[in-house]
Amino acid sequence: MSKSYLCAEFSKSMGVGLFHYIQEQKIERAKQFLLLTDKPLVEISEILSFSSQSYFQKVFKQITGTTPKEFREKGIREIQ
Repeated sequence: MSKSYLCAEFSKSMGVGLFHYIQEQKIERAKQFLLLTDKPLVEISEILSFSSQSYFQKVFKQITGTTPKEFREKGIREIQ
């Protein structure tokens, strides 16, 4: 199966591109790390295989509308 065929079939089936889907799943996992651990952002970005912490922050903000730091701080305030 070729890469282009896989991507096309995935997109047809899921209604979203494969790369975007993977990014969304990584960000969902990042949210868990941010709320349930005190791991630094650089470590979370490495665990989730982002090329850099700055790219992780950029993708996180694009998908959630907030930075990882803001998300963590807001989540902690809501828990308390």
